[in-house]
Amino acid sequence: MQVLQECPFCGQAIAPDKLDDLGLNSQVLQEVRRLREDGKLTETVFLVAKIVSTVQDNPQWVKDLLNEQTTTLMLGIKDSVDNGRSDVLRAVHELMGSPLRGKIQEVSITKRLKAVVPRDSFTTENSTRKGEDIECTVLQNTDVAGTIIVESKMVKTWSHSYIEQVKQYMARKGTQFGMVATTAMPSDALGDSVMIDGVLVVNVNSVEIAYVFLREYLIAKAQLETEYQSKLSRLKVGEQVLHELRNVVNGGGLEDIIATITDDANHIDNLVNKAEDYVQNFANQVKKRTSDVRMQVIKLMSNHIQVIRAKLDPEGYCF
Repeated sequence: MQVLQECPFCGQAIAPDKLDDLGLNSQVLQEVRRLREDGKLTETVFLVAKIVSTVQDNPQWVKDLLNEQTTTLMLGIKDSVDNGRSDVLRAVHELMGSPLRGKIQEVSITKRLKAVVPRDSFTTENSTRKGEDIECTVLQNTDVAGTIIVESKMVKTWSHSYIEQVKQYMARKGTQFGMVATTAMPSDALGDSVMIDGVLVVNVNSVEIAYVFLREYLIAKAQLETEYQSKLSRLKVGEQVLHELRNVVNGGGLEDIIATITDDANHIDNLVNKAEDYVQNFANQVKKRTSDVRMQVIKLMSNHIQVIRAKLDPEGYCF
């Protein structure tokens, strides 16, 4: 026999599964009841409704507000929660839920990638249709070189199901390049990047570096397929490039680039102490960071592409 529960808002008896459908699990119910007992429930609901309305009615405002401020905003809320300064703010943080926080990270990643590679096209329109979070169209000159799928995961623990999810999106889009930008790396990952079943997994803080890195391999694959189209199948060329990509990532090549660029970025950040200086120098910092990433990737790949060519056509290639 199903035990009915009291709705914390209207007081009527309601089935537990109906409450679950509304996102009111036991933890949330307990928090809502506490707010009602303290006389703060109406204030909290009004504030949440106001926030949601603002987000829906002003998408561009939200993007601008959260650009490069997501981490600061969330840490500020967390500090307020931990210090117990505002019960209402703590309730909003809990009731806001992971879907909205995940959307915030998704928007932030999209804007960061666009800042690094402005010529590429980025769309999130499928993320609300049970599709990939970000579809990235890589442009070389004016031609489409290929597609990279980026899945954003704002989670506390890693799940291998994320890999299968991205592989489905990759198959749907007909691409061999996919990435998970996550706040929680796999437990067996030795650093901020690892290749799992053909999917690049990277710490969300290094997503720009990883994107430029993956992008260069996609372009190299497209160029090699054109170069060897009369001798070898596109499948063989693609397999060889992806095999070498896995070896480089899991051999620490991308990790070295992340470490180098992160050290440089930290040094720059330490020099910028005032808000006005940050605003004035932001564009130059982005340009320098992008240039440094490309320089490091090209340096890594300069000899590597020659190795790939040699493996593709050992008889026709001489060192």
